[in-house]
Amino acid sequence: MKTLRLIIAAALVLNLAACNVVELDDSQGGPPINNDDDNGGSGEDDNTGFFSLSFQDTWTYDVTQDEDTQEDTLNIIQVFLDGTADLQSPDPAVGIMTLVFDRGTLQEDDNDALIYNGVVDFQLTEDASLTLDLSNATVYDPTQALDTVIYTDTQTVTQEIEGLPITFDVTITSTQLENDLANLEAGGMVFEEVIRSNLTIEASGSITVAGVAIELLQPQVIYDITNEYAMNVGLVNSVTNFQYTLEDVGVELPFPSEVSSVITQVISNFDVAED
Repeated sequence: MKTLRLIIAAALVLNLAACNVVELDDSQGGPPINNDDDNGGSGEDDNTGFFSLSFQDTWTYDVTQDEDTQEDTLNIIQVFLDGTADLQSPDPAVGIMTLVFDRGTLQEDDNDALIYNGVVDFQLTEDASLTLDLSNATVYDPTQALDTVIYTDTQTVTQEIEGLPITFDVTITSTQLENDLANLEAGGMVFEEVIRSNLTIEASGSITVAGVAIELLQPQVIYDITNEYAMNVGLVNSVTNFQYTLEDVGVELPFPSEVSSVITQVISNFDVAED
């Protein structure tokens, strides 16, 4: 429970109010095609792939870490003319993927690949995080073969913790896994068509002490996230391995030198547009 609180403590959750009128946002592909008005307009449905992207779709998850389980909810609050869906968790996100989806938008391309755009804080500790800009990141692509890398990006993140500058070199990689999982069970439900993909975040880091850069984090995968998506539904199962081991830099650090945790996120209910 302690590690879970650390992971989510500094996460910046978008507290978007339920809007009756949505302003034009050119960066999201034009005005929304729906709003929550008295006529009950729901816009155009787009639920032909492995993630339903229709207005007012909702998913509920059980998120478990260290034998402690909490509930997460994810909603689509608006859909734009180009099919881009804006998602929101009405409460502070607990699951890693709920946090990711809450901080960005999703869109399927012509090949049913899911594309993500957003800025996400991946927590390392209560005081340290990796704020990553994921631009046109492919979440999954059912047209690609097993173990195909479908997205990769390298970023450098620098932040100051208690006056000590820390610089991380980060590589984000998305890999397509199985495309033909059948009758997968999740949350007491059976899903006939399921695909799987993986997201990893590998990082190395250095800390500057008295003007000297000292290695703090040797290159290692700190987040390893495997996700499963069901046809016309969306994310139904997610397993996150979160771990790191820091080097001894000769100064006391305001966070643990070693962390290892497994977080599961399993669907418990959903309400999406029908085929």
